[in-house]
Amino acid sequence: MASILVYGPSGLGKSRGIKNLTPEETFVISADEKELPWRGWASQYRTALTPEGKFDLMRSNYYEGNDPRKIVKLQKDIIEKRHDITTIIYDTITHMMMYRFMTDPDTSWDFYKILAKEMYAIIDQGKKDKDKLHIFVGHSDIGYDAVGKKVEKVRTIGKLLDDKIDLPSLFTVVLTPEVIRKDKDADYGFITQSNGVSSAKSPEGMFDYRIPNDYALVREKYFEYQTGV
Repeated sequence: MASILVYGPSGLGKSRGIKNLTPEETFVISADEKELPWRGWASQYRTALTPEGKFDLMRSNYYEGNDPRKIVKLQKDIIEKRHDITTIIYDTITHMMMYRFMTDPDTSWDFYKILAKEMYAIIDQGKKDKDKLHIFVGHSDIGYDAVGKKVEKVRTIGKLLDDKIDLPSLFTVVLTPEVIRKDKDADYGFITQSNGVSSAKSPEGMFDYRIPNDYALVREKYFEYQTGV
């Protein structure tokens, strides 16, 4: 099917984009381990346990955890066993990397190679899945390109992930959030094409330049484009 990358600063509506998706068809992997940002979310997204107190994959659509070694197995199980799930949200890949860095006592060069392989495995497994939409969410950092121009990049741990695995290059669709303030109101949206600073991109004609921060709309427009309907 497809994998989409969404990245930007905290508080600009990346998680809010989940709200209009159908909960019965959506699985949220919450690596940030925080509540979803709308009223009543906990009645829509639940973690169920077996009688033995273990995570019940077949009755859950929400998982809190940020160890990429566990998430890649969970991802595989959802792909293979949960045929009712059409969209998987990874919120966020940044905190998967942060967890590994903060909990692993060995942060030698080999650690960064291992971490890069772990993150690549999750993204690659999502890209190869033909039956579900995988939305990878990340935080952003400010960096500089080869000529010293300021750019927005995906926040990672270590230069190896930046230099050898340029995350936006792995995706056809990359969205970045934007908030337009109007007095006391705020209009939250996603930018779909680069403004020269971000890595936002999408195929010609798939989206308008700016769209609402709504993953259900993103999903709809993506499939309209692919099928031509």
